[in-house]
Amino acid sequence: MTIAVRRAERSDGERLREIAAAAKGSWGYDAARVAAWAATIDVLGEKGSAKEIHVAELDGNPVGWMSIVAGDADAWVLDDLWVDPESMGRGAGTLLFHRAVELVRERAGARLEWEAEPNAVAFYERLGARYVRDSPPSEWGRTLPVYGIELRASPVSRGADPRGTSLGSRT
Repeated sequence: MTIAVRRAERSDGERLREIAAAAKGSWGYDAARVAAWAATIDVLGEKGSAKEIHVAELDGNPVGWMSIVAGDADAWVLDDLWVDPESMGRGAGTLLFHRAVELVRERAGARLEWEAEPNAVAFYERLGARYVRDSPPSEWGRTLPVYGIELRASPVSRGADPRGTSLGSRT
């Protein structure tokens, strides 16, 4: 089985929403709420966003995706990173994360930050991300941990370990 990462295409839109809904739903959230949320995800810049979206394919089938968007100053935001639950643990999420880091580096970004789904915190910490701060309350009425990685501290490439490039620590 081969996992490849490619830029998203218009025809991927509905599948990307399905992947996000399946991933979010696998953590026990209310199914109707997850479906309503997934319907609002701006995949492929349909709502005018400047997202750059990449898809992970396993043997040619989309199993995950990520999006980045320019934030403030030197920061970029990892706006989405979702992997279909049936494909979790096979490396697609790690490849997508590393691709996001590569893209931000190519754009001379100094750091990458994101609001972490609480169920995915351990995954991000394994990749070297560090807690930065808490977010304002989300549309779900909860405060999320914001994680990040400093990109100018040490090189990160596909397969490299970015640990030690932290933005902060939880106090």
